[in-house]
Amino acid sequence: ASSICRGLVPSKNIPNRDFAINGAVFSVNNDCVFEVCAHWISSYLLGDSFLRLATPEEAFAHTERNAAWLRKRYPWCGCADRMGIG
Repeated sequence: ASSICRGLVPSKNIPNRDFAINGAVFSVNNDCVFEVCAHWISSYLLGDSFLRLATPEEAFAHTERNAAWLRKRYPWCGCADRMGIG
């Protein structure tokens, strides 16, 4: 099952604010995306109050819906199984 909220934070770590991942979100403009992600991660780790974070349960449900959509949209890919989200 997938549990990486926004492609940046494992759902179970949301309340702890102790771990985040940069580089898991891809775009045609990676430089800009990685910089925005770095700023978001910095705010997350510093506990900035303007971030409205989901609960771990809400984040997990969101990532599950996203993974289900990916499997339905790209059934030929099979990458979901290799990534452990299938």
